[in-house]
Amino acid sequence: MLQIRQAARAEFAAIASLMARFNEHPATQCIHSGEGAESICKQMEIWDDAGEFRLVGAWQAGQLVGAFGCEFDEALGRGWLWGPFAGDGETAADLFTHLQKILPPTINQLHSYLHIENEAGDVFYRQHGFAHPKVAHVYIALPPPELVMPPELLPECKQAQVASFTRLHDTIFPHTFDSGKDILAKLAETHKLFVYADGNEVLGYVYAKVDESSEEGYVEFLGVSEKVRRQGVGRKLLATAVFWLFHDQQAPQISLNVYDDNSNARSLYESAGFRLAFTGVGLRCAVNSER
Repeated sequence: MLQIRQAARAEFAAIASLMARFNEHPATQCIHSGEGAESICKQMEIWDDAGEFRLVGAWQAGQLVGAFGCEFDEALGRGWLWGPFAGDGETAADLFTHLQKILPPTINQLHSYLHIENEAGDVFYRQHGFAHPKVAHVYIALPPPELVMPPELLPECKQAQVASFTRLHDTIFPHTFDSGKDILAKLAETHKLFVYADGNEVLGYVYAKVDESSEEGYVEFLGVSEKVRRQGVGRKLLATAVFWLFHDQQAPQISLNVYDDNSNARSLYESAGFRLAFTGVGLRCAVNSER
């Protein structure tokens, strides 16, 4: 008999191994959940410690056969799904139903992000009302044999520039998962915000971080005001973030996501040494808050 229930913390490692096996193959990969059992497990524990993660598993005769997770932000009302990780659609559907029941009632929108070759997962989400597909690419850069300091390293955001940065970020990315205020709250030794500015007016910025679970570097956001586009500002910002991550943080690699329709950004990243790792498709769905 199939048993589906919320997973206990002690079961995270086994479930992470299951997820990692699925994610080794493009046809079953969920990009949201990451790669490698140890990294996946550590990330689940970090989100769980923050009270921002729910995870359900399916067991058949005591053997783990499926899992479905969701990291979420109650303030935004959004959740990012990890899965489905199951061998058949019926088990995946049962897992998804159980997962939704244990999510906070404030979560009113769910997002998926699967490898473009994960056709079964795409069908699953569309059958459950997910739509508005958005194609995005994951790019990766490895440390060069010899790291050279850029001609100009841009400074970190100053207190007097905070308001200008927030306006610019929220204008460029009005519906993203992190607002300008959210980014500022996360700044630390491993989370930096570099800016290109005219006095206190921020005209461009890049937010980069080191992931706690994998220790890899990420360029989370890069934005440039229309006033200074096509003037090399984006290249200076990217070079600053890359140097900081490779030189100061000793990151083993740097990853970033970019939407398919943002051809200018893709050209910038490719010219800076980033290579295309894989392509994913994101879907989203409004959900009933009265679960």
